[in-house]
Amino acid sequence: MAGTARRKASPLSPSQHEQRTDRTAGTRPAPVRGPAPAERSGLLGVQSTLGNTAVLHLLRQAGHAYAGAGRGVAVQRFMEPHPSGELAAWRQRALDYTSANKARILGDYTRMVLGDGYAEADMKGILKGLDALKAWQAVAKAVREGGAAVGPAVDPSLTTLVQKLNVMEEECATAAKAGEPADYANPLPESVVGTEFTFTDSRLNGTADGTPLRVDIGGLTGQEDARARAAITYARTRMDDWAARVRAAALPAGFALAVSDTTVKGQHAKRFTYTNGSTDWWWEITMDDACLETRSDPTPVAGLHAAHVRFIMRSHIFPLAAASGLHVDQSILGGGGHLSLDSATTFGGSVELFVQSMREWETQWEDWVARFGSAPREKDVVNAPWTGDLPQGETHLNGVRALLDEILADAHRGDVDLPGAIGRLQAHMRTLPLHQNATQNLRNKVADHPEDRLHYQAVNLEHMADADEAHRRVEFRDIQAQDGYEQLIEDLRYIGSMLQGVRDNVRADQQTRLAQRHP
Repeated sequence: MAGTARRKASPLSPSQHEQRTDRTAGTRPAPVRGPAPAERSGLLGVQSTLGNTAVLHLLRQAGHAYAGAGRGVAVQRFMEPHPSGELAAWRQRALDYTSANKARILGDYTRMVLGDGYAEADMKGILKGLDALKAWQAVAKAVREGGAAVGPAVDPSLTTLVQKLNVMEEECATAAKAGEPADYANPLPESVVGTEFTFTDSRLNGTADGTPLRVDIGGLTGQEDARARAAITYARTRMDDWAARVRAAALPAGFALAVSDTTVKGQHAKRFTYTNGSTDWWWEITMDDACLETRSDPTPVAGLHAAHVRFIMRSHIFPLAAASGLHVDQSILGGGGHLSLDSATTFGGSVELFVQSMREWETQWEDWVARFGSAPREKDVVNAPWTGDLPQGETHLNGVRALLDEILADAHRGDVDLPGAIGRLQAHMRTLPLHQNATQNLRNKVADHPEDRLHYQAVNLEHMADADEAHRRVEFRDIQAQDGYEQLIEDLRYIGSMLQGVRDNVRADQQTRLAQRHP
């Protein structure tokens, strides 16, 4: 916000919560309340200015059954605005996209800016504020006239219209996610979390016999192969012992337990599924290098406070691992306590929200290290280094900041969506050097597989481009193993407070931007 110093988005005191709440209540245009847009004279005006699709959108909003299909159908949220490839093919795609989506997008954006009671005349004013009205009308005119009118001469207007539609989609995504009700006691309650707890002993970590557990044994031969297989057999006995204790333990009230065998990373694993009517939750014991690792059912932050989840973690995971002879190692050799946050429920498809979140964790990395790297935990400069902690770290950090600035400016022009932004960020982060303390084994691995460089960072973005949108997530890797349920909740509260602070700042900036655009 112009003239306002930026607050660092880190865990807050109650007084800071109050200050930030005041800040996010910044002014935006007062909602315009008008009649439902179904009056004939008003609709004729909309039709002549904005086209038939806008009329249909307004009729649907007013509840007219003959207005065609409503929502519930998957829609495209972004289109590349600049001609590429065969120009006639791009032009047709752009015409099809704008015809199918412009009324929906304009309606959603107008509602976001003005509230539910906007009148049809407000839509023209919204387009003027976006500098989109001329392009909207030029494309509509070309479509009506057809023939040569939808040739190369319409391309500049098509580009502008697509950009403005992209801007509206981005603003709506930002407002929806940044505007979710804030819970400062347990921030980001709707964000879905994936947990990893790790446990080890002197055999699993190799301190007893020099052969730590290794899940990928491809290429090993002779005695080395035999020792690696013996370590896997031993790990399975620890897993089976733990599983037997879970079977014998008391269950959360009302829940039944099913234990099944599965395979993870090519090795044997156990899954525990708890069911009570329509409610179910699972966790797994898997093998990882030098430890046994648990993975849990992806769960919203609020869901981790549910009585049955709390009971399982407090009664079946941590204490029964200990009863099986395993312990939590909070050093960088212990396997870590990595936490993943789902992209959709955390960032909502907003480029601005993701970019500013990444700016926050990259810039404030030393605060993170102070929180997660203090004894008995350690910071992991080998497997999860921060950009600012690399050789010539400040130079590399400035490079990340500059790229974030470029991407945000492109999003505000309508030139990039979140997948496009992620692709650019991934490409840049792959170019960063490893930490000076990186092992030779890690250097060899990344040299052979440069795509793996993304994995070995404090915040891993490799899964943000997953083909399955449900699997897109950021992984916070510079977190050593949690020693129990309470430490997990504290870790999540820290991360959530940081990201809620970003949401507050982004929402305030957006309100200022909208007020200037639509006074």
